[in-house]
Amino acid sequence: MKNENTIPFYKEVIEQGAYKVVTDWSKKDELIQYIKDEALKVIGAVAGEGAAKGVQENGLTAIHKFVSPDYRVDIQDRLAEAIKVRMLEYTLDFSREALGLKGDFYMDLMVIARVHFPFEVAKKSSMSYLDYSAKRGRTSFQVPPEKTSGFHKDLPFPAWAHGPHADSWFGHSFDGINLWWGIDGVTERSGMTFYPDYVGDNAIPVHDEPPYLAKDFPLPKPVFFDADPGAVIVFNSDTLHGTRVHSADVTRVSLSTRINPLKPRFNEEKFRHVKLWLRTQDIPKFVEAAKTAALPNIEESHKDAAKAGKGFAVENLIFNASKEDFGNEEGVLGNTCKKKLSLVLRVLDAAIDENNVINLGLSDRVELGEKVLVRAGNQQIALARTKSGLRALSAICPHVGYNLAAGGHDDEKVFCNGHGLGFDWATGRSECSGFAAQTYRVLDSDSGIQIHLNAK
Repeated sequence: MKNENTIPFYKEVIEQGAYKVVTDWSKKDELIQYIKDEALKVIGAVAGEGAAKGVQENGLTAIHKFVSPDYRVDIQDRLAEAIKVRMLEYTLDFSREALGLKGDFYMDLMVIARVHFPFEVAKKSSMSYLDYSAKRGRTSFQVPPEKTSGFHKDLPFPAWAHGPHADSWFGHSFDGINLWWGIDGVTERSGMTFYPDYVGDNAIPVHDEPPYLAKDFPLPKPVFFDADPGAVIVFNSDTLHGTRVHSADVTRVSLSTRINPLKPRFNEEKFRHVKLWLRTQDIPKFVEAAKTAALPNIEESHKDAAKAGKGFAVENLIFNASKEDFGNEEGVLGNTCKKKLSLVLRVLDAAIDENNVINLGLSDRVELGEKVLVRAGNQQIALARTKSGLRALSAICPHVGYNLAAGGHDDEKVFCNGHGLGFDWATGRSECSGFAAQTYRVLDSDSGIQIHLNAK
């Protein structure tokens, strides 16, 4: 990282969109053991002692082999509540040690645990979005629940994955720093999709609800992380990122906490605002109060501090953040980082002839390494010239319908710009057995390109 010896890393994250994977810090092993112990308690309470024993003997990455996917969300939510107080203490220690934060700063009270099963396992769950909402006590919706579920093709809730987004689209504050704690099972096929060239870019088109990246916005090949247990990925909260469709045979256990050296402020255009923040100077009082009173839960994080929790004394402990701009602190320039690439999705419009063939003229030539979107009738096709020749496959991702022509690619695969699935140009197969794209025969002649829509 540039200027690492002269500028604290947290400033680089906020002002320059820097990120890094911290693989070693003083309490890493202690944290891993703590999360394992707490996870086993939760698994035993939710799925039974037999399941807990199986996980204890085989490790956290084997949770999906002993626990029904119907229990996955309950386990992760209970785990988040169980570890919240300790995780805020670990977050403080890590921020001091690895990020260079010395004075008082703010911590998001929302501690998130993720226990992600392989997609082929998770999709067998019977839990709907409404079931999930009911378990969390959500009885009213700003957006019709069928709209949110429809975006995910009405998959069971445990099989949902986050599309690319900036956290301020979901009500998190500007100028935040994400700490993404990879406890176990973080591989290139089970973790995040990450786009470090897109940070705080207000021009990115957003799907109306849920607020993810628009489905035809062109992106480069995502960065995938293959992290050892306990690694912490540190990045600007408004870096474009999402969840990869989980195609590895492991359970991925990860945590998320957020900090902010500035007083939190929010995107005025969004109806969500994560209001509950803790000043680090109040952590000792927070820890003491939590011994005798229920803490505000994830659903309550969007409420006023005075209305959150069940008897929890919020006075002087929780910062009830407003949307007012408080300026900067610690010499940090707030909300200044704006990074983007200027990628353009080239679109070729054509017709389908009586032989079910799409004919592209000489002016539609596709250069080596280039990928285009071909639209003909009701067909959308991703066409690329690789080192092995021209390749064509259906452009609509079978997962939730992102446009593959807008995804990054190399000579072997095209990667969905929604959730990172890589589809083989030659076969159409992806890393996930449940998803494949139709491939088409392509002929390249002196008169142009022909895409044959009949079976290859």
